Amino acid sequence: NIMSSNLERLSRAKSESPDYILLTEENAENLCRSVNEKLLIGYKLHGSPFFSLTRTGASIFGQALIRGPV
Repeated sequence: NIMSSNLERLSRAKSESPDYILLTEENAENLCRSVNEKLLIGYKLHGSPFFSLTRTGASIFGQALIRGPV
């Protein structure tokens, strides 16, 4: 069943994940998608999102997350 398969995958991802992560993406839409996936497995936002430009002009969007109480 698809639902139980997804729950098993989320449970496995939660147990194998570090307590602190910093997600970075080249566009805001992908960052939002990545952050939402981590929120579903128990991470909490840690601090504010950030935006930066590299020396070559590439965009970098980021967000730190932690597991457990904030």
